[in-house]
Amino acid sequence: MAVGCPTNDLRQVRRHSSFSDADWAQVLYFYSKAYGNPIKGLGL
Repeated sequence: MAVGCPTNDLRQVRRHSSFSDADWAQVLYFYSKAYGNPIKGLGL
């Protein structure tokens, strides 16, 4: 079972999503709180 999405897939999701930069900032913030580290390469 996969533990997480590869960073490249998350970049594509970000590129094609309708989330604003503020929405992505919240996603990244809560991800880092839940998993203890940020998603590498997906910063704003």
